[in-house]
Amino acid sequence: MGAKAVGPKEGRDARGRILPGYTGNPVGCPKRTESLERRLQELFEEDRTVTITENGKEVQRTMPMIEALFRQYLSRASSGDRQSFRDLLDRAYGKPRQRVDIGGQDGEGIQIVIQNLTGGNGNGNGKGQT
Repeated sequence: MGAKAVGPKEGRDARGRILPGYTGNPVGCPKRTESLERRLQELFEEDRTVTITENGKEVQRTMPMIEALFRQYLSRASSGDRQSFRDLLDRAYGKPRQRVDIGGQDGEGIQIVIQNLTGGNGNGNGKGQT
């Protein structure tokens, strides 16, 4: 046997198209339980007990995870890790601007040529003379 014929649904015409004033998704998108951004914020704000070195002595301190991470980054940078140092400077002060020279040979300016590619006669209407 073939498929059973079903009449049009509410909010649709005989061809199955959605009628004005109706929506194809009345329930909407499913709600997200938790965003990744919010979860990361919670993790960064969580207090952690970490071992740090203060005045040459290892001590345990409780601090937010983000502070512990920054302290570790600073420690690496101060001990000579160039990448950590560069990353910290870039985040704190922004990346240095790069100078880009746009010009011809020997520092001369460059020539820009704009052609009319519409096939017009230059009068702005794009048509040839009549």
